[in-house]
Amino acid sequence: MSFALKFNVGKILTSFTFRYMALYVLALSLAVFVVMAIIYAVFANNYFEDLQDSIVEELETLTLIYKGQGVEGVEQYMQDQSEDPGSRQFYYVLADAEFQKITGTLQTWPDYREFGDGWVAFGLELTEFGYVDAEVELELLARPSSLYDDTHLLVALRYRVVWSCRCFCEP
Repeated sequence: MSFALKFNVGKILTSFTFRYMALYVLALSLAVFVVMAIIYAVFANNYFEDLQDSIVEELETLTLIYKGQGVEGVEQYMQDQSEDPGSRQFYYVLADAEFQKITGTLQTWPDYREFGDGWVAFGLELTEFGYVDAEVELELLARPSSLYDDTHLLVALRYRVVWSCRCFCEP
């Protein structure tokens, strides 16, 4: 009986029907994988373009406020943004020519990795915001800018939070 079972399994595996079905499953799996990879690439590209546009827009807004109203205007804008529950949570730092903090939600000018085209990334531990036992690090994407009077402005956004806010909060 064992010989007959082996013989039937061997016939099944070598049959054209089995080979056709195995090839069909493989081709279908590859097609699904390719489609999912394309969908992921399109959504990831759109997501990072949206993220970059929002950071650039915020940087331009703060630059205009600084030119018109100075440090007091920037501080007021940051306070207004932090009190608005519907706005994205940006992180800011305005620093002098030696990169010493003048104002902002970040404690210091961060050490960052530069990606190119002016984009930088850095991480902040939650202990920098007053959480004592935190082991979590926030991953931020930012754009620094040198202003007209040798001051420096950096606007950052936690990019993992943006995706969840955009998917579930916007109409």
